Amino acid sequence: KTPFRKINTEKDKLYIECKNFSSVFYNEKGTLTSLKDNSKEMIVSAPVFQGYRAPLDNDKGFGNWLAKDWKTHGLNSLQRKLISVTPVEETGWYIIVKTVAESYSKKGKFIHECKWRFNGDGSIEMENSFTPSGELPELPRLGIVMSLNEDLENIEWYGHGPYENYPDRKTSCPIGVYKSTVTDQYIPYPHPQETGNKENIRWMKLTDKKGKGVSFTSFSGRMSGSALHFTAGDLDAATHAYLLKPRKEVVLSLDAIMLGLGNSSCGPGVLKKYSIEKKTYKLGVRIEPVK
Repeated sequence: KTPFRKINTEKDKLYIECKNFSSVFYNEKGTLTSLKDNSKEMIVSAPVFQGYRAPLDNDKGFGNWLAKDWKTHGLNSLQRKLISVTPVEETGWYIIVKTVAESYSKKGKFIHECKWRFNGDGSIEMENSFTPSGELPELPRLGIVMSLNEDLENIEWYGHGPYENYPDRKTSCPIGVYKSTVTDQYIPYPHPQETGNKENIRWMKLTDKKGKGVSFTSFSGRMSGSALHFTAGDLDAATHAYLLKPRKEVVLSLDAIMLGLGNSSCGPGVLKKYSIEKKTYKLGVRIEPVK
């Protein structure tokens, strides 16, 4: 165990200084808003719930109207509302805070509960649960999304690879340790769509040229994930690849579950075993510095 160097509560923010990292938890937003290695800020936008993916050709074709249903129900424009922030426990070694937020579609919602544990060694553990309720279509994904410093261009992961893969498209991608760049994760399909996903990730590291950065390790089973220079909204809005403009920051998506691809551009839709049941899913992620 490692004790904190400093803990400070100022107004609506919790400041935590550790040996390797310092972090800021903003109660008004109910999420992590700053993560620094010395003076270098890692976070550009804070982690929040994500329940939408940029529709694939398969989501649009051959009588499968998933893409239309998602937009009809408003999954592409969810409205997040923080419900509660509850301090649970504080010692010299760790701090635990629980948050509840809801993201509303037109006739349904997603409840995102998270137990945050800030440890004295600088690591942060997020125990997420996602519960869909109300009138919702076939679900595209359940997870979190955040943006990271543009310098974290190098990616390494332990999971299926080296190519993009999905629940029903991973047999040709054996599990192993792979290295690449965030830029190379994007596949320029003629019509921009969901891309770059990896299945059964145990851990993922994003680092700069000096090998410093941040790692994300699953402790609740395997997770799906991607790191791109585009958001789901960016990919969805562009009608052709040449219209896309990469963001400088790294857009990191980590999912408890991702919908399969199916074959609806010319055949059947997603098989039931690769769909997402409307029940609670868990995603545990440990965030740690990489030196």
